[in-house]
Amino acid sequence: MRHLRQNMSTLSVSISLNNMLDKTFKNQDLNLNDLPDYQKIETRFINSKYIKILRLQIGFLVLPVFIFIVCSIYFQFDLPQLFWYIFIPTVSLVLSLWIIEVELGFEKRTFGLRDHDIYFSKGFFVHKETVLPFKRIQHVEVIQGIFLRWQNLYAIKLYTAGASSGDLAIYGLDKETASQIKAYVMQQNSDLYDESPS
Repeated sequence: MRHLRQNMSTLSVSISLNNMLDKTFKNQDLNLNDLPDYQKIETRFINSKYIKILRLQIGFLVLPVFIFIVCSIYFQFDLPQLFWYIFIPTVSLVLSLWIIEVELGFEKRTFGLRDHDIYFSKGFFVHKETVLPFKRIQHVEVIQGIFLRWQNLYAIKLYTAGASSGDLAIYGLDKETASQIKAYVMQQNSDLYDESPS
């Protein structure tokens, strides 16, 4: 009899929980046409001087390969045929694709800010668009490496929790733009924390 009462009690609790779940859980269909368009954002191009840095980086890679090829021809190095028929064409193809990516993909490097997130897009062969909400950002950093210093440009890195290398990095910004983005992101992030319930 005791087991029967316990089973009835368990059944009653289970039915009550199911009734509660039926009342609270809703999973309605969404009309995709009603979703907001994340691309409706005023974007800006990065500084045009940044393409000089990208070209210089290609040059640093091409120059040693070119010097090695010239030296191997001049000094008549005893190189295997695979070097001339596989290595050289492969390197040439990779460098050609990289040059096309830099030259044609440069105009696709755009960024924009909205009330709750930052947007960045880049890439010619593989186009990538990133939308990072401010509430996920833990740290903002403005940096200037050797190449960026050459053109007096900066980069901004946005870090989220658990990311050591930065979730989003935008290179090729002038100092004023980088500082404005940093200040805006920090302000928006601060406002989000202030509005959160204590």
